[in-house]
Amino acid sequence: YINFYYDKYRNVFYRFVTPGIEVDKSDNIRDLIEYKPVFSIMILDADLQVIGEELMPRDKYNSSMAFVGKEGLYISTNHIRNPDFSADYLRFELFKLEKKQD
Repeated sequence: YINFYYDKYRNVFYRFVTPGIEVDKSDNIRDLIEYKPVFSIMILDADLQVIGEELMPRDKYNSSMAFVGKEGLYISTNHIRNPDFSADYLRFELFKLEKKQD
């Protein structure tokens, strides 16, 4: 597990999870640790029971930079392999918790 956030506005927890990945000899291990290529977000209720999980797109979000606000969960798009990456700006995308439609 990477990070754990409490959302007081929706009374849920967000747990960032890193699945196993294959590492090539040419990969920069430091970059893989700091900028995880893939991760998912588990949503847990007030009793810490998993109520959902979402796999995030590869190389788009920086799992180390996130926070909870009134509107929802903000996750940074400042991932070094994101085509829109800029070291000059901190960019965040808002995620709103919604029930999945069956």
